[in-house]
Order: sequence, then C-alpha cells, then structure tokens
Amino acid sequence: ELRQQYPRYANLAMVTSGGEMVCSALPFTPPVSVAQRTWFQRVSHTRAFAAGDYQIGTLTGKATINMAYPLLDGAQQIRAIINAALDIRWLNNRLAEAPLPEGTTVSLLDQQGTIVARSPDPDRWVGRSLPEAQIIRTILAQGEGLVDLPDVDGVVRVFAFKPLVGAGSQSSLAIVVGIAKSVVYA
Repeated sequence: ELRQQYPRYANLAMVTSGGEMVCSALPFTPPVSVAQRTWFQRVSHTRAFAAGDYQIGTLTGKATINMAYPLLDGAQQIRAIINAALDIRWLNNRLAEAPLPEGTTVSLLDQQGTIVARSPDPDRWVGRSLPEAQIIRTILAQGEGLVDLPDVDGVVRVFAFKPLVGAGSQSSLAIVVGIAKSVVYA
C-alpha cells in the first residue's frame, strides 16, 4: 500500500544485518541477498543513513538509487536495515520541472562517476559511467567546490557541486549544477 501511495519508490524493503531480504513491497522468493549492493555496504559500515550507486534493481528491473537506514539496538548494533529504492525516472521528471536558466544543467552523480539523474536530456546521460571525464574526475576528487570546466556534453560551464549524502570519502551522492559560462558572464 505504501508503494502505491508513493510511486517515487520502485520498492520498499527490510533486510537483516547480514543482507537477507525479509520483507518487500514487491513479491520475492527467498533467499534474496543484497549484501553485495553498495547501499548495504555503506549503511553497514557507517551505521547511518546512506545511499547506494546507480543500479538496476533485482526485483524491480528499474534504474534506481537506493537509500538505506539502519535500525540499531541499545548496543548500537544493526538489527535490520530499511531500504527505499528511488525510481530514477521519477527523479528525472522532478529535475525537468525545475525552472532553470538556458544552458543550465543539474545532475546527480554517484561515487563511481555514473550520472544518476540529469536535466536536461536524461535519456542521453542517465546511467552512463563517465569517471574519465574531467568534470567528473574533479567532482569525485574534490567532493565539494566551484570549477570552470567543460561538461560531459562539451559545453564550458561554471559548476557548483556538493555531497547530498555523506561527507568526504563517505559521500555517496553529489548534486552538480552547471551554468553555461556565457550565461554567467552575460
């Protein structure tokens, strides 16, 4: 019922501290392990809210970014992990609604250099892993800042970027806003 109320989620689930799925909004046949997923590894390591990398969901078959929150006991040990798989299509539709100046891009980038969401032109960019692109290398290395570089589409933009989830080496999702240099200096 929650998934129907909140269509932005491709799935909602709970897993054990070992990564075995125990309940899901979508039907599944046990055993289903998520222990190899980056969101599970990050939340297990930090014992705090974490996001994973771009993925195609095992149960959903959809492009998602997974958010996870640990349920801790009195000794601060993980009893279970709640997981929400955010549908990338929904996220891109929300980005497309933002009233942005001409030549502006907004992107979400995972820690692997994969474009998770992008406006404009999500069909061209979302799901592409581009860790070798200068702008993405810079974002992954610096984590937060302002730079003046060519975008993945070749347009020179002034970029501001900041982690959305986590900080430093623990950041797992960054927001990147690029404004065409010609617009900034017009």
